[in-house]
Amino acid sequence: MSTITGYVYDDSLRVRANERGENYWYAYMPEILDELGIRGAQLARSDLLAPDRLAGFTFLFVGDFTLTMDEKLALRDWVARGGTLIGFATDADDLFGVRPAMR
Repeated sequence: MSTITGYVYDDSLRVRANERGENYWYAYMPEILDELGIRGAQLARSDLLAPDRLAGFTFLFVGDFTLTMDEKLALRDWVARGGTLIGFATDADDLFGVRPAMR
């Protein structure tokens, strides 16, 4: 069985970063995955709310945008069904089980 890795890409974020004179590194996800020998497929944010669309993926990269509550719930469901979620620069600490350290 072949594994497909998905990554959520929002081109409007690239446009805004470029307008500020910044690089939008997430635009390099296809190249990064290819260099790692990983089959990758681009997903739109709307795909996060489509369980049948997510069902075809084993791994999913999500990052650098604010997830809605519906998106978080859909991703939590997808993980409960066996998906592996990889996130960075998100506002979804609760989704990833990140909690402040107790001192």
